[in-house]
Amino acid sequence: MGDFQKIVERPRPRLLIIDDDPMLVLLLREALGDSEWVIRSANNGSDGLELFTQDCFDLVLIDVVL
Repeated sequence: MGDFQKIVERPRPRLLIIDDDPMLVLLLREALGDSEWVIRSANNGSDGLELFTQDCFDLVLIDVVL
């Protein structure tokens, strides 16, 4: 028998951005656009909390002064 390499597909990491500055969200999306991240964003804390409770994120970036 030959050597077989098991290919395991990893899920793409998920990022949640919560910020009320649309230009900053756009900048972050552009900077990470070619990366493997799946990016979701919210423009206020309550929408961000709703997204956070509905999904599993690997990283959350939040503006602490919304």
